[in-house]
Amino acid sequence: MTDERPDPARSGRPPCAVKGDGAHNRNPRAAAQRTRARLRPAAFPAPYRMTSDRKAFMRPSTTRCESLHDSDLADRRAAVRTDSPSSPRGRLIAALVECVEEKGYPATTLGDIVAAARVSRSTFYEHFTNKEHCFVESVHTGIAILAQRVRAALGRLPREADPRVRIACVITTFCDAVADEPRFARMVLVESARVERAATAVRVLAMDPITEMYRHFHARARAVDPLVPPVSSELIALIPDAISERTRRVMLTEGAHAVPASAPLFIAFTTAVLGMD
Repeated sequence: MTDERPDPARSGRPPCAVKGDGAHNRNPRAAAQRTRARLRPAAFPAPYRMTSDRKAFMRPSTTRCESLHDSDLADRRAAVRTDSPSSPRGRLIAALVECVEEKGYPATTLGDIVAAARVSRSTFYEHFTNKEHCFVESVHTGIAILAQRVRAALGRLPREADPRVRIACVITTFCDAVADEPRFARMVLVESARVERAATAVRVLAMDPITEMYRHFHARARAVDPLVPPVSSELIALIPDAISERTRRVMLTEGAHAVPASAPLFIAFTTAVLGMD
């Protein structure tokens, strides 16, 4: 089979003008822009795509909670980030967190982020589509940090530990993690509530495994003590929401270092709601 494309020499037209051989690339700048557009990733990977459907942000997970160890419940839907702080991606996330803490999210520019990370814009676009995508990833990182701390603390408890002990462990560890990681805690609890819907939805979904954990603790307590009353799922779901909101308020008014002092109040509130006081 012969090549039937027109011969540039016979047609009298320059090679770049022959159809199929780059006629649409006469403008080098436009051609470069089209090439970059093809090479860039989609605006958001599937788990972070902007949508009103909250399930689009959820990670796959088993629905048989009763068979899971409590330490697994702590981060069933929180993706553990393994980005090295020294990697370009890790430096970009850390740079965004630093810039947002200093200037706030709306005032932070892409130039601020790449300058703080000491990388080029092209390197930024190798990992993120835009500032919001990087922000959503930083929120995921903060969630993973908190979840890892809770998981590790629960893992140190004996499997037969009383549900009340587990509740105290979760809340105390959470409060300590906020104080130890104030920048990422601020991204999750404060800044994500001020910006685009994608980051807010990620933060809201972070409450789901915590709600499920409290539901699991309550079911275990009832199995041991029939005097523990039934509690609706809706009421249990209010526990992490209330603790998150009060933590956010303490961070804004007193600072992250003051959050651990609220742990006894949070524990008393949780056990009272669950009928375990």
